Amino acid sequence: MQNFILFFFMFIVNYGATFSQTPNYEVYALKFASIEKLLPLAVDLIDAPESETVDPAFVFWLIKDNKGKNILIDAGFLNDIPQVKDFGITKYVQPDKMLSGLNLKREDITDIILTHPHWDHIGGIDLFPDAQVWIQ
Repeated sequence: MQNFILFFFMFIVNYGATFSQTPNYEVYALKFASIEKLLPLAVDLIDAPESETVDPAFVFWLIKDNKGKNILIDAGFLNDIPQVKDFGITKYVQPDKMLSGLNLKREDITDIILTHPHWDHIGGIDLFPDAQVWIQ
């Protein structure tokens, strides 16, 4: 009986240690800018009805795990580029400032995964100098 109790105790301790090492993730979509007018849906979708419009938003994603990883999917852009004026960007908040609402600083970002190299996805990379940048 003592061997069974010892085995059971060791099993619970090892299982608990293994279970606590399982990553737990939080995922956030962070809208950091808008465009002042609706755009035709055909801008983004082939053969869309001409009467349909879309309200575009500029968003990047944050994935946080319980092991200290803070991963951005895309890095947004800075407000001082010509495209901001050309696109009529409004309600802009610098991407690193968006993170303060989640109690994160720019130095807390460990990785950035870039989906593609457009200005609105890569322009904010320099805001996160400690991050490892990943792109295909």
